[in-house]
Amino acid sequence: MNLAVSDKTDAFARLSTAGTALVLLNSAPGTQTFNLEAQLTTLPGGTVLGDRLGNAPEIRVEGGKLKVALVPRSSAIYIARH
Repeated sequence: MNLAVSDKTDAFARLSTAGTALVLLNSAPGTQTFNLEAQLTTLPGGTVLGDRLGNAPEIRVEGGKLKVALVPRSSAIYIARH
């Protein structure tokens, strides 16, 4: 499921019975901020997600939204922390 797409960024989710994965890509030469609607991912408020690649900060679903900044030319794969 596509969450956000631009010339230099892409955000999409993969949903399954095992959970949700968010993939964020930034090919821009500068830091890019992603503001995503968490309702599209079925993640409840308060859910904390960690980057499995270890490159990006933890994020938390707050007010139905996810916000994260990715440094230039980087990627992140987020899954919920249990």
